[in-house]
Amino acid sequence: MLEKWNEIERILQRPYLVDPDFIYQKLKKDESYPVFTLPSNLAEIPKKPEIGSFTNHLQAPKGIKKMVPGAQKAFEAKLEDANRQFSIAFTKYAKLMEERERKIAILLKKYEDEKIKKNSELTIDQSLKNDSLNMNCQRLRLSHLLWNIDISKLEMRLLIS
Repeated sequence: MLEKWNEIERILQRPYLVDPDFIYQKLKKDESYPVFTLPSNLAEIPKKPEIGSFTNHLQAPKGIKKMVPGAQKAFEAKLEDANRQFSIAFTKYAKLMEERERKIAILLKKYEDEKIKKNSELTIDQSLKNDSLNMNCQRLRLSHLLWNIDISKLEMRLLIS
């Protein structure tokens, strides 16, 4: 009879031999906030215009063509027009990049705010779980203590009889 009680006591003591923090770490979910990623419309960086793409097709008059009246002025006018078009394209590019960076900054701020909020919720949740786990461990210790008292009473009875 005493062997059975000793076996029961060993079985009941097993949970008390484990660290409550270890149990909590084992039971808690690993919750992490996803990495920030740009939406597809902002992920691709627009190509910066280059002056060469506007002026490469233009060739200054050479040789006999240089002697044709107005050839140099026509070339200069085309060059000036190409420079103006480059300037317009570059201004559009700069505005597009500025708008893109503004949108990214807004999305990043929103992401960081949500991440902070989620992390604070997780911290509160962890704190509540820790409190609950600690109370459960205290209950287990108390029941273990009561169990030991009951076993001691039974042992006393066995010794008396």
